[in-house]
Amino acid sequence: MGLFNIFYPNRPGKGVDRDEPPKHAFFQFWTLIWRKLSRFVLLNVMYFVAVSPLLFVLLVVLNDFFGFVPLDPEHAAAVAAATEESGGYLPALGWFVLMLYGYILDAAPPVLFGLIIVSALLYGPLTCGFTYILRNFARQEHAWMSDFWARAKANFIPGLKMGLLELLFLLLMYASITATGAEGVEASLSLMMTVCRYAMFGVLLIYLFMRNYLYVMVVTFDLKIRAVVRNAFFFAVLGLPRNLIVLLGQAAVILALIAVNPVMYGMLEFLLLLLIAVSLLGFISIFTTYPVIQRFMLEPMRKKEEEEQAGEA
Repeated sequence: MGLFNIFYPNRPGKGVDRDEPPKHAFFQFWTLIWRKLSRFVLLNVMYFVAVSPLLFVLLVVLNDFFGFVPLDPEHAAAVAAATEESGGYLPALGWFVLMLYGYILDAAPPVLFGLIIVSALLYGPLTCGFTYILRNFARQEHAWMSDFWARAKANFIPGLKMGLLELLFLLLMYASITATGAEGVEASLSLMMTVCRYAMFGVLLIYLFMRNYLYVMVVTFDLKIRAVVRNAFFFAVLGLPRNLIVLLGQAAVILALIAVNPVMYGMLEFLLLLLIAVSLLGFISIFTTYPVIQRFMLEPMRKKEEEEQAGEA
């Protein structure tokens, strides 16, 4: 379904011709994107609005880490002054998101903190709804836009646990990376701190690989969170080639957002984030890595059920 059906997101799509020869995965990916473009846009808008307060926090952290808009007031003022003097554009990631929530922070700090808390609590369940729809798209199965809320409600408790666990992990990772990168330590500790910091980056990379599977397993299987995390760790290794493809694909999308950041003073970047970028990032992950879950979990379960049914017969 094309872009002009955006106001009818639950209208049945064209479907797949039974006699149509299978396409290469790369072309199938883009075919699905175009066929369901209006649904990708609507899903992106719903999810982006819900998690944008958390996205604001993430953008603040990333801008500070890469030195685009440092948290240190003196450094931030120096960067802004140098940018204004050169007549350039402040290279801040997510400039309009930072500006919007920065305004709320200045006007009513309790409101912003409340929005962040609500967004953090809803992050896991809504990610379950978001993942369920993208998983169905990847499997070329139908999904209603109402499933975004229905699946968030159905998976509220496991989604809440997974979301809070993920946010806690990211908080600890940020604290660890910044602590091991602290300056002014003794020379005898400098090497150890450097090794620890790069080790933290290694752990972060494993987490990025694991995240491709976490919420897909939550919405697909009835598993405890411990089992989901354990399986995701195994899949981070078993699906390494696909995980690397996801990493490169998502990095390309993020780099594209950075590249268009100066265009229209960040407005184009904001529109891409609001309309398609988040769904695209999620679909790259699920479309690429779902065959790993299918091979190592779904097919063995299906064979086991068939053997049990044959034994009963």
